[in-house]
Amino acid sequence: MTQAKEHIAAGNSVKAAVQVVGACEATLRKRLKEGTVPLNLDRLKSSFSTEEEEALVKWVKIIDDTFYGVSKKQLMDIVYQYAEHNNISHNFNHEKQMVREKWIRDLSVKYRLTLQRPEKCSGSVIRFSKIHFEKFHDNLKRILEENPELNASRIYNMDESNISTIFNKFPKIVLSECKCLGSKIVSQSRILSLTAVCCMSAAGYYVPPALIFPRKKFKPEFCKRAPPNTLGMTSDSGSINSELFVTWLKHFTKYVTASRDRPVLLVLDNHISHCSLPAINYCQENGIILLVLPPYASHKLQPLEIVFFGSLKKFMAEECDRLILQPSGRLITIYQIGEIFCTAYHKATSIDEAIKAFRDTGIFPQNPFAFREEDFMPASLTKKQSIKHPEDNKLVSLKTQS
Repeated sequence: MTQAKEHIAAGNSVKAAVQVVGACEATLRKRLKEGTVPLNLDRLKSSFSTEEEEALVKWVKIIDDTFYGVSKKQLMDIVYQYAEHNNISHNFNHEKQMVREKWIRDLSVKYRLTLQRPEKCSGSVIRFSKIHFEKFHDNLKRILEENPELNASRIYNMDESNISTIFNKFPKIVLSECKCLGSKIVSQSRILSLTAVCCMSAAGYYVPPALIFPRKKFKPEFCKRAPPNTLGMTSDSGSINSELFVTWLKHFTKYVTASRDRPVLLVLDNHISHCSLPAINYCQENGIILLVLPPYASHKLQPLEIVFFGSLKKFMAEECDRLILQPSGRLITIYQIGEIFCTAYHKATSIDEAIKAFRDTGIFPQNPFAFREEDFMPASLTKKQSIKHPEDNKLVSLKTQS
């Protein structure tokens, strides 16, 4: 309005002022006549108060700082969950259970949020970054200082892994010297693939596992002869999702007796199912402190990945091999998975190995110097530096160590 008034006072017409300020001519004439400026340009009142919007923005920034990263679609879904969870009256899309893209754009403009495409990373380069590792230990140090009651028996690591009845590695077989390649029967039925969710503490205590079967409905027979107190769940793909993760958290709370007075620390990776609003609210209400591992660091910092899942799959492969070679020709079906998993699980669980895994990763006792500089070298090899060729004076781009 100030710019338009100055333009008109200089002797220009209203139409000329419209071209300068980029406003509708009718709207500008109306505002010039009334001498007012609208305080709210939206036709409808905002669903959230300023405090509620700031809480959402703060949460987005926290998720970004803890290596999750929220996409636009995920934020559209989370904002709807936030409104529903807090009983806030809104006009969002109830069919899709999401807010509109325009609402996200307006929020981004108001609080200076940007939508950026993540940097692509080649799968051949292990991005175990020293910067992320140091930030992870800063978070761990802060949590341990704020909660001095956290000891080895109150620090846990959870992870999920896909298991099937056909494995890449089987025991070696004895062949005739003249035969260069041997074959082996690995299954007499179609491949069964499911997810095992395991959890262990820095003191060597193992929470009863969970098995997620690729079925619509769960049957008690699926977990027959499985390890005692195994939690059985189902999903369409046999993988974990946000709802199943909340179910597992309730299972976890039952066996570790977590509460606000006696919190526990749960170290886990940044899988998308771990960052839903119901899961975060449940952890806050039940004294579960979530600590996220840096990206591309599971092979270095995940205790279960280091000492447990490799042994588990090895023992499962041996058990499947034993059952297939029985004279009765026993088929491996979904009803035998519990028995196979139980045998392998008991062989793989080790108190000493669990304690050693937490110590070697530097999680407990906390050791920010658990890794050498050489361990971070692959992450530094992606930095490019332009140099001149000494002969033809041409610029050559090389990947060099930082």
